[in-house]
Amino acid sequence: MWHCRCTCGVEKDLAAGSLKNGDSKSCGCLKIESLSKNRDLVGSTFGRWSVVRRGEDVLQWGRLSKAWFCECECGATRDVLEQSLLRGRSISCGCYRIEQRRETAVFEDLTGKVFNQWTVLSRTDDRFYPGGGRSQMWLCRCMCGSENAVAGIMLRQGISQSCGCLHGSIQESHVRDFLLKNDFQFESQKTFDGLVGVGGGPLSYDFLVFKDTEPWLLIECQGEQHFRPVEYFGGESRFAIQQEHDRRKRAFTVVRELTLLEIPYTARTAESIGELLVSGPFQEEVFG
Repeated sequence: MWHCRCTCGVEKDLAAGSLKNGDSKSCGCLKIESLSKNRDLVGSTFGRWSVVRRGEDVLQWGRLSKAWFCECECGATRDVLEQSLLRGRSISCGCYRIEQRRETAVFEDLTGKVFNQWTVLSRTDDRFYPGGGRSQMWLCRCMCGSENAVAGIMLRQGISQSCGCLHGSIQESHVRDFLLKNDFQFESQKTFDGLVGVGGGPLSYDFLVFKDTEPWLLIECQGEQHFRPVEYFGGESRFAIQQEHDRRKRAFTVVRELTLLEIPYTARTAESIGELLVSGPFQEEVFG
C-alpha cells in the first residue's frame, strides 16, 4: 500500500497494483469531472430519436438526471434520459420494439381459457413499464365474479390464480395441503400486535403452525418480488418496501422466540415444497 495525494489535494492509501495498472487514476474527482461535462445533444440523433431541446431533469435514486426532449421518427415526442441515449438503451419511443415483435412473435389467444380461478374474457391494453418492458394484458373474471386485467405470463406460469379470494399463491396452496395431510393445527395470514409495515398497516405471516396447542413455527412463501425488483409488482420502489417488511418480520420472530421457515419462489411444485418442509423443522414431527 502507498499513501498518495491527488492533484485535487485529497490523500488516501492505494494498492501498488491499482496504481501500476491504471485502475486508480484519481480520488474520484476525475470521474466526477467527466460525468459533469455539459454536453449539448441538440440536433443529434440516437437510433430513431432526434434531440430537439433540453428536457426536464428527472429525480432518480436521490439525484437529478439530465434529460432531453426528443422526437421519434414516428412523430412521438418524449423526454429521454441522457445516459439512455448515450448508452443506446433507448433508440425509439417503443415503435421499433413493437415492429420487431410483430415480425417475430407468435401470438397466443387466451380468450376463453381457464387458469385456476380465472377465466379469460378478452385482450385488453398492454401494460408498458418505465424500463421499456411490456406485458400482454387480459381481462379475466374470477370464480367469485370479480374482474381484473392480468398479465398473460402471470396466467401461464400460475403466479396469479385468482383476484385474491384464494388468499394466497400456488406455494401457499401446496403448504396448506401438506399441513392438512399431516394433521397440523395452523392459522393462515397470521398477524401480531406491534408488527406493522412501512405505511403503518399490519404485516402477516402466511402460516402459523402450532405444536401441542402452542405457537411453534412461522412459514413465509417468498415470491420472486422478495428477491429482486419485479415490474409487475411495483419495480424498484416496491422491492425496497418489501425488503424492509421482510426484515421486520425476521426481527419479530427472534423477539417472539419462534422459528421462521422461508420458502423461496424457486420451489413451486408440491414435491419440491414437501422436500423443504420434511427436511426442515417438520422432519421429527412427520417421521417421528
